[in-house]
Amino acid sequence: MGKKSSGHASSMLTTPIAQISTQLPNRLRSSRVSILNDMAALR
Repeated sequence: MGKKSSGHASSMLTTPIAQISTQLPNRLRSSRVSILNDMAALR
Protein backbone atom coordinates (compact mmCIF):
# COMPACT_ATOMS: atom_id res chain seq x y z
CA MET A 1 0.00 0.00 0.00
CA GLY A 2 2.74 2.46 0.93
CA LYS A 3 4.59 1.99 -2.35
CA LYS A 4 1.39 2.45 -4.33
CA SER A 5 0.42 5.65 -2.52
CA SER A 6 3.92 7.15 -2.88
CA GLY A 7 3.99 6.36 -6.61
CA HIS A 8 0.54 7.89 -7.01
CA ALA A 9 1.63 11.04 -5.17
CA SER A 10 4.75 11.39 -7.32
CA SER A 11 2.69 10.99 -10.49
CA MET A 12 0.22 13.60 -9.23
CA LEU A 13 3.13 15.94 -8.55
CA THR A 14 4.87 15.50 -11.90
CA THR A 15 1.79 16.46 -13.93
CA PRO A 16 1.34 19.99 -12.45
CA ILE A 17 5.11 20.50 -12.69
CA ALA A 18 5.00 19.62 -16.38
CA GLN A 19 2.06 21.96 -16.92
CA ILE A 20 3.86 24.80 -15.11
CA SER A 21 7.08 24.22 -17.06
CA THR A 22 5.12 24.49 -20.32
CA GLN A 23 3.02 27.48 -19.21
CA LEU A 24 5.87 29.60 -17.79
CA PRO A 25 7.76 30.15 -21.08
CA ASN A 26 4.48 31.02 -22.80
CA ARG A 27 3.69 33.60 -20.11
CA LEU A 28 7.18 35.06 -20.33
CA ARG A 29 6.91 35.23 -24.11
CA SER A 30 3.49 36.90 -23.98
CA SER A 31 4.64 39.42 -21.36
CA ARG A 32 7.71 40.22 -23.44
CA VAL A 33 5.52 40.78 -26.50
CA SER A 34 3.17 43.04 -24.52
CA ILE A 35 6.16 45.07 -23.29
CA LEU A 36 7.42 45.44 -26.86
CA ASN A 37 3.92 46.52 -27.95
CA ASP A 38 3.84 49.15 -25.18
CA MET A 39 7.24 50.50 -26.26
CA ALA A 40 6.06 50.62 -29.87
CA ALA A 41 2.92 52.47 -28.78
CA LEU A 42 5.02 55.01 -26.86
CA ARG A 43 7.03 55.72 -30.00
